[in-house]
Amino acid sequence: MVGPGTDGSPHAIVFHDGTCGLCRRSITFLAARDRGGRLRFAPLQGETARTLLPAALRELSDAGSVVLREPDGRLHLRGAAVAGALSALPWPWRGLGRVTGLRPLAPVVDALYRAVAARRTRWFAPPDACAISPELGERSLP
Repeated sequence: MVGPGTDGSPHAIVFHDGTCGLCRRSITFLAARDRGGRLRFAPLQGETARTLLPAALRELSDAGSVVLREPDGRLHLRGAAVAGALSALPWPWRGLGRVTGLRPLAPVVDALYRAVAARRTRWFAPPDACAISPELGERSLP
Protein backbone atom coordinates (compact mmCIF):
# COMPACT_ATOMS: atom_id res chain seq x y z
CA MET A 1 0.00 0.00 0.00
CA VAL A 2 1.13 3.53 -0.80
CA GLY A 3 0.03 6.90 0.68
CA PRO A 4 -3.51 8.26 1.10
CA GLY A 5 -5.51 10.88 -0.77
CA THR A 6 -9.04 11.17 -2.10
CA ASP A 7 -10.98 12.62 -5.02
CA GLY A 8 -14.42 11.68 -3.68
CA SER A 9 -14.98 8.89 -6.21
CA PRO A 10 -17.03 5.95 -4.87
CA HIS A 11 -15.20 3.53 -7.16
CA ALA A 12 -11.86 1.78 -7.02
CA ILE A 13 -9.71 2.42 -10.10
CA VAL A 14 -7.49 -0.22 -11.65
CA PHE A 15 -4.59 1.51 -13.41
CA HIS A 16 -2.95 -0.73 -16.00
CA ASP A 17 -0.44 -0.59 -18.83
CA GLY A 18 -2.56 0.57 -21.76
CA THR A 19 -0.12 -0.98 -24.25
CA CYS A 20 -0.15 -4.48 -22.75
CA GLY A 21 -2.23 -7.33 -24.18
CA LEU A 22 -2.31 -9.19 -20.86
CA CYS A 23 -3.48 -6.04 -19.05
CA ARG A 24 -6.26 -5.46 -21.55
CA ARG A 25 -7.43 -9.05 -21.25
CA SER A 26 -7.32 -8.78 -17.47
CA ILE A 27 -9.43 -5.60 -17.52
CA THR A 28 -12.00 -7.29 -19.75
CA PHE A 29 -12.02 -10.28 -17.35
CA LEU A 30 -12.54 -8.05 -14.30
CA ALA A 31 -15.23 -5.91 -15.93
CA ALA A 32 -17.22 -8.95 -17.07
CA ARG A 33 -17.36 -10.25 -13.50
CA ASP A 34 -17.86 -6.90 -11.75
CA ARG A 35 -21.64 -7.00 -11.85
CA GLY A 36 -21.89 -4.32 -9.16
CA GLY A 37 -19.80 -1.85 -11.17
CA ARG A 38 -17.39 -1.27 -8.27
CA LEU A 39 -14.30 -0.95 -10.47
CA ARG A 40 -13.19 1.64 -13.01
CA PHE A 41 -10.24 1.19 -15.37
CA ALA A 42 -7.60 3.63 -16.62
CA PRO A 43 -4.24 3.32 -18.37
CA LEU A 44 -1.13 4.34 -16.43
CA GLN A 45 -0.28 6.47 -19.47
CA GLY A 46 -3.58 8.39 -19.37
CA GLU A 47 -5.06 11.62 -18.06
CA THR A 48 -6.69 10.00 -15.02
CA ALA A 49 -3.35 8.56 -13.90
CA ARG A 50 -1.66 11.93 -14.38
CA THR A 51 -4.30 13.49 -12.13
CA LEU A 52 -4.52 10.85 -9.39
CA LEU A 53 -1.15 9.07 -9.23
CA PRO A 54 2.36 10.29 -8.37
CA ALA A 55 4.77 10.28 -11.34
CA ALA A 56 6.78 7.37 -9.92
CA LEU A 57 3.72 5.13 -10.05
CA ARG A 58 2.73 6.20 -13.58
CA GLU A 59 6.18 5.11 -14.75
CA LEU A 60 5.49 1.55 -13.56
CA SER A 61 3.82 0.76 -16.88
CA ASP A 62 7.31 0.10 -18.25
CA ALA A 63 7.76 -2.55 -15.56
CA GLY A 64 4.45 -4.22 -16.36
CA SER A 65 2.75 -3.09 -13.20
CA VAL A 66 -0.79 -2.47 -12.08
CA VAL A 67 -1.99 -0.03 -9.42
CA LEU A 68 -5.30 -0.19 -7.56
CA ARG A 69 -6.57 3.10 -6.13
CA GLU A 70 -9.27 2.53 -3.56
CA PRO A 71 -12.13 5.06 -3.13
CA ASP A 72 -10.42 6.40 0.02
CA GLY A 73 -7.22 7.05 -1.96
CA ARG A 74 -5.13 4.14 -0.68
CA LEU A 75 -2.90 2.67 -3.37
CA HIS A 76 -1.87 -0.96 -3.87
CA LEU A 77 0.78 -2.22 -6.30
CA ARG A 78 1.30 -5.40 -8.31
CA GLY A 79 0.06 -8.52 -6.50
CA ALA A 80 -1.75 -6.49 -3.83
CA ALA A 81 -3.52 -4.55 -6.58
CA VAL A 82 -4.66 -7.77 -8.25
CA ALA A 83 -5.84 -9.15 -4.89
CA GLY A 84 -7.73 -5.93 -4.20
CA ALA A 85 -9.41 -5.91 -7.61
CA LEU A 86 -10.45 -9.55 -7.22
CA SER A 87 -11.81 -8.75 -3.74
CA ALA A 88 -14.20 -6.23 -5.34
CA LEU A 89 -15.81 -9.03 -7.36
CA PRO A 90 -18.49 -11.51 -6.27
CA TRP A 91 -17.70 -15.02 -5.02
CA PRO A 92 -15.54 -17.03 -5.89
CA TRP A 93 -13.26 -14.24 -7.10
CA ARG A 94 -13.68 -12.29 -3.86
CA GLY A 95 -12.45 -15.33 -1.92
CA LEU A 96 -9.45 -15.71 -4.20
CA GLY A 97 -8.66 -12.01 -3.77
CA ARG A 98 -8.85 -12.23 -0.01
CA VAL A 99 -6.62 -15.31 0.14
CA THR A 100 -3.99 -13.85 -2.22
CA GLY A 101 -4.13 -10.59 -0.25
CA LEU A 102 -3.09 -12.22 3.03
CA ARG A 103 0.16 -10.72 4.33
CA PRO A 104 2.01 -14.04 4.68
CA LEU A 105 1.39 -14.73 0.99
CA ALA A 106 2.37 -11.26 -0.26
CA PRO A 107 6.00 -12.14 -1.16
CA VAL A 108 4.88 -15.24 -3.09
CA VAL A 109 2.08 -13.38 -4.90
CA ASP A 110 4.45 -10.53 -5.82
CA ALA A 111 7.12 -12.95 -7.05
CA LEU A 112 4.56 -14.69 -9.25
CA TYR A 113 3.26 -11.34 -10.47
CA ARG A 114 6.78 -10.16 -11.39
CA ALA A 115 7.54 -13.44 -13.20
CA VAL A 116 4.43 -13.14 -15.37
CA ALA A 117 4.96 -9.39 -15.94
CA ALA A 118 8.50 -10.02 -17.17
CA ARG A 119 7.21 -12.44 -19.81
CA ARG A 120 3.89 -10.79 -20.68
CA THR A 121 4.91 -9.53 -24.12
CA ARG A 122 6.18 -12.97 -25.15
CA TRP A 123 3.19 -14.89 -23.80
CA PHE A 124 0.31 -12.65 -24.85
CA ALA A 125 -0.84 -11.18 -28.13
CA PRO A 126 -0.09 -7.57 -29.02
CA PRO A 127 -2.53 -5.09 -27.48
CA ASP A 128 -4.45 -4.41 -30.69
CA ALA A 129 -5.33 -8.11 -30.89
CA CYS A 130 -7.23 -7.95 -27.60
CA ALA A 131 -8.55 -4.42 -27.29
CA ILE A 132 -10.60 -3.46 -24.27
CA SER A 133 -14.24 -4.33 -24.75
CA PRO A 134 -16.44 -1.40 -25.81
CA GLU A 135 -19.00 -2.54 -23.22
CA LEU A 136 -16.84 -0.90 -20.55
CA GLY A 137 -18.27 2.48 -21.56
CA GLU A 138 -18.20 4.88 -18.59
CA ARG A 139 -16.11 2.42 -16.57
CA SER A 140 -13.13 3.07 -18.84
CA LEU A 141 -11.42 6.32 -17.85
CA PRO A 142 -9.02 8.36 -20.00
